[in-house]
Amino acid sequence: MEFPKLYKIKQRFDTSVVEDIATRIIDELNRVEAEKQIKGKKIGITAGSRGIKNVDIMYKTVIDYVRQKGGSPYLIAAMGSHGGGTVEGQLSILEGLNVTEKSMGCPILTSIHAYKVGETQEGIPAYCNERVKEVDKMIILNRIKEHTDFTAIIESGLHKMLTIGLGTLEGADNAHLYAMKYGYFHTITEIAKVIKNNIDIICGIGIVENALCYTHTIEAIKPEDFWTREIALQELAKKKAAKIPFDVFDILLVKEIGKNISGGGMDSKVIGRIRELGQTDPEFPDIKRISIFGITPESHGNYCGLGLGDFSTLKVFDECNSRQAIRDTVVNCVVSMTPEYATFPCLLEDEKEMLEQTFRNIGAVASLDARLVYIKNTKELETMYISEALLDEANKNPNIDVFDKSYNFEFDKNNNMIVPML
Repeated sequence: MEFPKLYKIKQRFDTSVVEDIATRIIDELNRVEAEKQIKGKKIGITAGSRGIKNVDIMYKTVIDYVRQKGGSPYLIAAMGSHGGGTVEGQLSILEGLNVTEKSMGCPILTSIHAYKVGETQEGIPAYCNERVKEVDKMIILNRIKEHTDFTAIIESGLHKMLTIGLGTLEGADNAHLYAMKYGYFHTITEIAKVIKNNIDIICGIGIVENALCYTHTIEAIKPEDFWTREIALQELAKKKAAKIPFDVFDILLVKEIGKNISGGGMDSKVIGRIRELGQTDPEFPDIKRISIFGITPESHGNYCGLGLGDFSTLKVFDECNSRQAIRDTVVNCVVSMTPEYATFPCLLEDEKEMLEQTFRNIGAVASLDARLVYIKNTKELETMYISEALLDEANKNPNIDVFDKSYNFEFDKNNNMIVPML
């Protein structure tokens, strides 16, 4: 098979960032007068599983601030069903983010057990990590971004951290179960309200990243303002989010998927596939076939998201073919009500065969005419490669720079693709 040439393109994004993360966090905590509630108290700080840029600096800054104001800081692992729903798995994920008791200088409280703090008006139980009982007050820190499974005025952020993150395995399972009846937005926000009213929260710290995944906004938010401020920050996050700049094309090649990239391995809003009961796929992008080359080491074998692709390789299968990896993935996907994400796509012998079958399965389109996009992952979308069939569209887009040099599809002795650097 003759493969098309690849051309490098680069999207133009707003690159404004928070220059000094630690100073901004301190300024924000001072703005909401957090110090008035800290002295002599045990303060819990939520520590999630997401790959937030410089999250270790953020945690350490809050920890040091609490200690300087006369409080005793504690990180509380808050990641729902991630890490296989085990204490060991939670600690392993945090360690991968450079978050340990040694690096942070404070205890990390972990548990897979939750206690019931109340019910919503519909009778939905609200669960909270049992370790929260050991502290006097909480600071809720999380990134605010689009959720991969639904669209609303509040998606992934402080409310989700309260409901899913602090809910631990039981709370996450409970929330996803009721979301099948009441919808994600209503279920997550209503449970969060119950938890917020039953634990003592000093403030939230909302993080918004720009399209390059660097910190664009940091805002401390008083508990009574969670609703209005998260709506505003969610809108900002959507404006800053990176997307693939083509609405309709034949093939998407993804170098890597992973839990550090998106909760579903790949961001469903980027690839246009949600594949979840009760949810409608986005209209765009409309992609015929998606092929996956690998899973990030930071995923610790969790292959959640492979089921969103059409093709992969036996090498990828070998990377996640262990009882522990399968268990972690199944726990994560079953609790999230997305068993489809834990399925395997068509697995080919090597990357060359994977690509050949990908091109053959786009219909009556000559391989040289295929509209193809190659990305590193769904989080890093500034630079990518496209086939010649997309060049005209790219050149007409004022927010895309197209490089003249072309690249051929090349393979090593094991038929693995030798890809240009992204």
